[in-house]
Amino acid sequence: MTLSTLRGAIEAAYAVLPADPALALQAAIRERLLSSPTLAAIFAPTAIVDGPRHPNVFPSITFGTPQTIAHDLTLARHHATIALDLHIWTQEEASVEASKLAGIVRSALFSTPLTSSEISFADFRYQGTRVFRDPSSQHGHAVVSVEAVARWRQ
Repeated sequence: MTLSTLRGAIEAAYAVLPADPALALQAAIRERLLSSPTLAAIFAPTAIVDGPRHPNVFPSITFGTPQTIAHDLTLARHHATIALDLHIWTQEEASVEASKLAGIVRSALFSTPLTSSEISFADFRYQGTRVFRDPSSQHGHAVVSVEAVARWRQ
C-alpha cells in the first residue's frame, strides 16, 4: 500500500466515523483564532499550525500534543476531557511580547462559546499561561493551556 493510498483510506474512514475529540477541539480553536480580526492583524494563517516544536514564522501559534481522557458521564460513553497547549512564539527574546500575545489569544478564545460541527462542548476553560525563556535567547515563548469537556456525535 502506498502512502497516498493509506492517507486516502484514513481520510475516508474518518469521514464516516465519530470525530476524534482532540482533533475536533484543535480545529475549533484554529477556526476561532483565524476568525478573530485582532489575531488576523498579528498572525498569518500559515502561522497557526499543528507543526514543528520551533517554528520558522514569527509570531506563530503551534498546537501541543493533546491529552484525551474518556468519561463515563452517560451509558453511551461519548464524553471526554481534552487538554491542549497552544505554544506562542515571538522573535523577541524578551518574555513581555510573548506574555502580551498569550493574553490576546486567551481573550479571543473565550470571547464567545466555542462551537464545532463534529463535537459539542459541555465546558471549555482556561487552565493557565506559562512563559519561558528560550535557551537560544532569540525567541519569546508562552504556553496557553486549555481544557474542554466534549461529547462527540454518533
